[in-house]
Order: sequence, then structure tokens, then C-alpha cells
Amino acid sequence: MNEIFEKFVKMEGDNFKPVFKYYKRKKPPPDLTFVLDPYSNNEKFKPIKSLCSLSNHTYLKDSEEWQISFLEHGIHIIHNPFSIQGIAYWTLRCLKDFSQSVNNLKNPHWWSRLEAEPQLVHKLRWATLGYHHDWDTKEYQTDQPNWQFPEDLSQLCQVLLGQIPNIPGSGTFQAEAAIVNFYPMDATLSGHKDFSEPNKSAPLVSISLGQSAIFLIGGPDKSQKPEAIILRSGDVLIMSHRARQSFHAVPKILPSSETEFTSDTSQNEYLKTHRININIRQVF
Repeated sequence: MNEIFEKFVKMEGDNFKPVFKYYKRKKPPPDLTFVLDPYSNNEKFKPIKSLCSLSNHTYLKDSEEWQISFLEHGIHIIHNPFSIQGIAYWTLRCLKDFSQSVNNLKNPHWWSRLEAEPQLVHKLRWATLGYHHDWDTKEYQTDQPNWQFPEDLSQLCQVLLGQIPNIPGSGTFQAEAAIVNFYPMDATLSGHKDFSEPNKSAPLVSISLGQSAIFLIGGPDKSQKPEAIILRSGDVLIMSHRARQSFHAVPKILPSSETEFTSDTSQNEYLKTHRININIRQVF
């Protein structure tokens, strides 16, 4: 194993933070040799066959083209099941529609000001859908009058979960809340567990759009050294079983080699320099 990597991960008690810091660093950049790639024939990933046939979907590829991988932590990854039109659709939904709810700009009407203030789109960092998660209290605000979850995103979760066997709670999954994160190239997401939901057995669905990312998945506490996985545009990551209550993080955004962002559209221009993550969960 790389000696520099070993130096970073040798720490008693907390074996998560050193790995996070290693992959986060800029100079020198981290060695990506030990990052697991679901697209390669890595022995840690088990191929999974989709459960049912899906064809002629507006924004998804035919299911016979899907590749699904399982990691023993309780991680399923669907390798970009979206069509090019699907990537464009969900990107525009995130930027134009989903961000009109509660967001870090504290202005639900920011999109209408974009022509006069184009820098606003680069200041966007997060938005919440459905039940709003209070960052300070770590609780969901259940007294919201307009908490309804977007129907198309809810239906997408049902389709995605319906293709994978043996995921606890997938058959009764109800999308009730989502956090949409907008990452510039230098952004990170620190190690954490998602524990605010009263229902901790339902799976968590995470959709990546745009630039690639290193995703860390550890264990129930920080004593377990995490695995590093690369996620690309369109990849769907589903956390269930023990992964649902495991520490995870995003220490680095990586330039994507995808060619799908070459067309001249506003959403593709955004995806050339950003990553969007839609993180959907059932609360109750």
C-alpha cells in the first residue's frame, strides 16, 4: 500500500477523518489507486441483475442496459441509468424548480433574478424538498403547510428501487424529504451519519449529476476505516442494511471525463463545473 496513504490512516480511535483528509488534500493530490470503481471488475462489487423489464421510459435507459453493483456494506450502485435527456431534465429540475423551496440563498424566487444577477447560480449550495430538515436542531419540521414532495421524483425512486432485490423497505418506500446539494469543484461534505429520520430502516436514494466525486462509506462509528468509491454523473447510490446507519462523506469532487456536457445548454454549462446530488429519504 502507498506509504503516504498509510501515514494518513494510522490514527487510533478515529480512522475515518484521516482518510477524509487524505482524499481532500490538494498538494500533492491524493493517489486514487485504492478508490473503488463500480465500472471496473473489482472483486468487492457483486453484479446484480435488475428485477423487471423497463423500456421506452422518457428519461431512463432500457433496463437491459443497466448495470447494478452491490458492495457488502449495504451499498447498491446503478451505473447511470439515465438517458442524455434524463440528465438534462433532472439537472434543470434541480436548478430551476427544486431550488425554489427552502435554500441557502434564503430566496425562493432567485431564479427570476438570474438574468440580472448571474452570479446567484454559483452561490447556490443546497435546497430541501418535502419536510425541511433543520440544520441546527437536526430535526424535521413537520408543521410545514406545503411540505408536498415532487411527484416525478417520488415516482423515479419507486422505479429505481423496484429494479433491485432484497432492499429492506423498498416496497413501501415513501419519498418524504430530500436535500439537493450543489457542489462547486472545491466543495466537500464532512463525515456524518443520517440519524434524524424516525424511520431508520427505509433505504436512502442518492443521485449524482455532473462532475464525479469520491464517496467514503465507513461503519457505525469512526473507528472503521472507510472505503473510497468513485461516483460519476447519473450514478444512483442506494444505502440500505448497515450502510444506512454508517458514516459517509464526500472529500473531493473530480473532473469528469464524460462527453455528455458538450452540448450548448445552460444546464450542461453548469454541470461542466459543478456536481449536483439529490439525496432522498423516507422520514416516518
